[in-house]
Amino acid sequence: MSEGKLFSFQWLGIAFVLGLTIQLTGWIIGVGLLTGLPAYFIVGLLTAWGSPGRTLVEPAIAAFAIAAAGFIINHLYLTIVGVGVPLALLYGIAGLAISLAGAWIGETYLD
Repeated sequence: MSEGKLFSFQWLGIAFVLGLTIQLTGWIIGVGLLTGLPAYFIVGLLTAWGSPGRTLVEPAIAAFAIAAAGFIINHLYLTIVGVGVPLALLYGIAGLAISLAGAWIGETYLD
């Protein structure tokens, strides 16, 4: 990301793929720290650390999308009834906040 840009779709895509990869790997090998909310912290940390410039928003948006979509898919009945949508948004916001914290630590202490 160049210094003049505030947002990079490339790093959003990288964060999204990284998040899905970490989640899938954790699910396959059965390591709980690589699934759910801890995975979003790792996504934020790694994305911010690996990207040039300041990358805080991209992993947060990717984590929100993965968390909300994952909740909707896992709780399809609640989503159809209508109760699951606010819960999915809350879960997405939690993923966003945790990923943002990881990205901040990655940018501040690892770069």
